[in-house]
Amino acid sequence: MPGPTYGASGLQIQTATEIQADLAAYLQAQFGVSLQALNGNAVIGQLVSAWAQVLVAHQEGIDGIYQAQHLDGAAGVNLDRLVQLLGITRNAATKTVVTVTLTNSDAVPHTAPLGAVVQHLPTGQLFGVTVATTVGALGTATVQVQAAATGPIDVTAGTSANWAWLSSFAGSTFLAVSNPAAGSAGTAEESDPDLRVRAAASAHLPGKGTVGAIRATIADLDGVTYCQVFENVSDFIGITSPVVIAGLPAHAFVAVAVAPDTAAERQAIAGVIFAQKPAGIDTYGNKTETIVDSQGYSHAVKFELATASTIFVAVQVVGVSTAFDTAIKDAIIGYIGGTQSTGVTVAGRGVGGTIVADALESMIFFATLSGGQSSCTGIAGLAFDTAGPPPINVANLTLPWNRYPITSGANIAVTH
Repeated sequence: MPGPTYGASGLQIQTATEIQADLAAYLQAQFGVSLQALNGNAVIGQLVSAWAQVLVAHQEGIDGIYQAQHLDGAAGVNLDRLVQLLGITRNAATKTVVTVTLTNSDAVPHTAPLGAVVQHLPTGQLFGVTVATTVGALGTATVQVQAAATGPIDVTAGTSANWAWLSSFAGSTFLAVSNPAAGSAGTAEESDPDLRVRAAASAHLPGKGTVGAIRATIADLDGVTYCQVFENVSDFIGITSPVVIAGLPAHAFVAVAVAPDTAAERQAIAGVIFAQKPAGIDTYGNKTETIVDSQGYSHAVKFELATASTIFVAVQVVGVSTAFDTAIKDAIIGYIGGTQSTGVTVAGRGVGGTIVADALESMIFFATLSGGQSSCTGIAGLAFDTAGPPPINVANLTLPWNRYPITSGANIAVTH
């Protein structure tokens, strides 16, 4: 009888054709080879075909359950449950926060109440006051407002012309809202691919002192989106493999992470490093935090916070309508890294990543697919570089060990 098999090669399921052949052989074995041909022209043949379709659906369901037990096959809630076995939870979406200035044009104080709603006119997004704030007569005060929706919202520095109260409260007509500085953009919920990468990196989490254990433990911190650890086991300053770090001291290591440069995040990273690092081994990096041990002694812990390198791209496409420009830019952002026009932020090439010209061209051709065929008949020019605009580099570009590439639609020029 048809059915899935499980062995050294894992779970193997059948196709509908294989199941139908097994059913036919079973029926002929039961009722004799004289049984009429089991094809679609006979009623019994039609029944066999119907049974095969039902059984193949059951086998595919079994295969789905089997695949969900592995990081590469699990998705959604199944992936959440799987990574929980490693002590990991999916990073939730966060909200954009903006520090605004309230300016009171009245001769008496007015209070912006907790939860009062103000709209950011350029994006149409709603924000709520996080702390009730009183503004003195003809004075100013600062307060944070938080977006009602999660995910990244691009709030650039703006004047009172960019904001309008939607909540009516005493004094709302006298309190003008402005934001001298850009907001801190929220984040989308951690995607399945990013969660898989973080879960795989955390496989060394129970260990201590090894490169893998230090990297995995830092990577598991909230706010850290990437971490790598490099060590110098020689008696000389600097390493050339697997990356070039000229200043790495002898018998020391450096942890490089992509994370917010805040006091809380720096302390968290330094605390992990101090708890994991072997005794007598030095640390290295562009950030130094003081960690106090259980005996009250202070220790300087160093690490590296990676910085972004803006990549400028110029591409000339042939045979492509300008209607594809946004799709081309999003494809380039998806490969290099950054926030696409849909608001989705992707990691791209990552710290020390290499931008390969051929791969970038493939992304462009793929972005111009329509009906399974690309309208792009050629790429007359393609340049990308950290300098520009315009960029002039046309060769593969590898970033240093402590920098990661990022770009945006504004930094990509598509010509025809």
